[in-house]
Amino acid sequence: MGLITKNVRAFLFGLLLFIIEGCIIEFGFLCTNLPVRIIFGVLCLVLTATGLIFFYLASSILSSIDPLVQDLQRLMGRKILERMAKSGFAKLETSCQKYQETQDAFLTNLIAQNKDTAYGRQYEFDSIRSVEDFQSKHPVTEYIHFKPFVERVAKGEEMVLVNSRPVMIALTSGTTGESKMFLRTASRRKNFFQNFVLMFEILKRNSCSWNCLQKTATSYTHFPEKYTEGGIPLGPSSMFLKMTKQTVSSYQSPLAAFRLLDQTHSLYVHTLFALRDRNLGGMGGNFISMVLKIFETMEMKWELLVKDINGGTLNQGLDIPVDVRRDLEKELYPLPVRASELEAEFKKGFHGIAKRIWPHMEILLGVTGGSMEIYLQRLSKKYTEDILAYSSFLICTEGFLGINLWPKAKGNPKYVLCPNVLFFEFIPLSESAEEDPKVLLAESLEVGQSYLILLTNTEGLYRYRLDDVYKVVDFWHQAPVVEFEYRIGEMFNICGKKFSETVVRESILSAVGSLQCSTEFVDYACCEGLVYQEVKACHIIFNIVLLIFHNLDLEDTINAKLTELTIAEGFPDRSIGGKFHLVLVQTSSFESLLNLILSTSNAGPAQVKVPRKLRKAEWVKLLLNFEIV
Repeated sequence: MGLITKNVRAFLFGLLLFIIEGCIIEFGFLCTNLPVRIIFGVLCLVLTATGLIFFYLASSILSSIDPLVQDLQRLMGRKILERMAKSGFAKLETSCQKYQETQDAFLTNLIAQNKDTAYGRQYEFDSIRSVEDFQSKHPVTEYIHFKPFVERVAKGEEMVLVNSRPVMIALTSGTTGESKMFLRTASRRKNFFQNFVLMFEILKRNSCSWNCLQKTATSYTHFPEKYTEGGIPLGPSSMFLKMTKQTVSSYQSPLAAFRLLDQTHSLYVHTLFALRDRNLGGMGGNFISMVLKIFETMEMKWELLVKDINGGTLNQGLDIPVDVRRDLEKELYPLPVRASELEAEFKKGFHGIAKRIWPHMEILLGVTGGSMEIYLQRLSKKYTEDILAYSSFLICTEGFLGINLWPKAKGNPKYVLCPNVLFFEFIPLSESAEEDPKVLLAESLEVGQSYLILLTNTEGLYRYRLDDVYKVVDFWHQAPVVEFEYRIGEMFNICGKKFSETVVRESILSAVGSLQCSTEFVDYACCEGLVYQEVKACHIIFNIVLLIFHNLDLEDTINAKLTELTIAEGFPDRSIGGKFHLVLVQTSSFESLLNLILSTSNAGPAQVKVPRKLRKAEWVKLLLNFEIV
């Protein structure tokens, strides 16, 4: 009823404005004073435009709980963003039609901007006139090369790597090795926003029906602010985007929810506010696994959530800071009809629950490729069914790499490498272990081949080698289109041969898919035999796979699939098969692992995901504590 009432109210406002306009027109015909008639004419134009806006609102899917004035504000803001997106997409297309030319100009401008920094003087930036000069004067680098320079910036020294003071220093999680620090400048924030809004144009061009007036739910958890010795904010990349009333206006959760530091509490609060709005349009997180957590929170705590929605309360069992709780409770009021509707649907079960409680939900946002594939499968199989999952951007702590122009494409997401925010070079995967590998520009890449990326950004990284492997699958105009394959650091050594996490994952997924039963595959992680030996104090010659099933032995099936895939990879040695040993662990074990990683690293909740390769004995030991014997 709330939707009907608000839409009817918008229609009546529009109708009233046209009635007033009619009266003014009639009075204007009777008026002989020219200035007055001009004023009446302008007023009629304003009334016509405003009336049409209200008619547009009347025909749209609106938030079921926000006042109409907020819908009007959101409409104005979103239309501005859509105009920016249309213009930005045209610029992106133009730059991709002249990809290398755009790249060369980007590099030239960047070198000129930073030639007077300490780093620029050391590497003679003032003498660099071309890409060839840059490649000859500057080495290929890794983090150890930049670490002392970043440490100087952290202590407060200026003009070291960039010509402006950074707005923050971003920390990597440190879950795959040493935690690293990277600068964040104001230009990065501007570039991110300009590329982020392109999503609206991309969805429109692909006929995605996400309504611009619908709100989205989020899984955001805040991170306590820290500062370097020089007074620069320090934390995960998610801190880089400042949360204000304006920046969170498209989310269903109020600003206070973005101050919560505990992930369990933040998930409950975000889920509570999402459930209140029947007309929610989307849901998102850094990774699709975070969207899955919202639905799992809903399933586990639906009775408490329904109680809070019915009473307009916030569960007193949540240990939330007093000031945050006060601000959250200001946004809550009883919704007994909505609570009854939700309770009835929850009692029917949670299969396909998304469309039953949010009939107008159209999109899920978050990284879906690589190791996130298993979470997307679980999410769609149980909760969301055919709702579109869109992995919109290719982003890492080091930079904004690319954008996905094909939201409806099946399979691993593919991204256009944007030419105007980073300078790209590429090392063929076949030469990645060489001391002096061949380095290519985008124009020399081949479809079907895999490469490592060297990036140069606006924040002090030059020819920086990423350890991610990408396959070129196409070109969009002259821009490479890539798929993420795997991380070099996630390779497994099986019988002296190196295999990517992708091969291991596909073996497991293929084995699960071959089963004719309803067993749910929840999660997995692997460790090499030497790590397992350290924990169990025994000698083994196999890899260990930790999985969650319902008391199901897949060991033989996984080993058979692994053998098939490794032969396909070009290794005919069938002795590789049989090197997996399966251990079943309880459902809660991986959540405990994530909590351990959060407590012992610099990671924020938005950064942490289950490591597929267990490097640390303590991680393996923790999981084995949950073994199902």
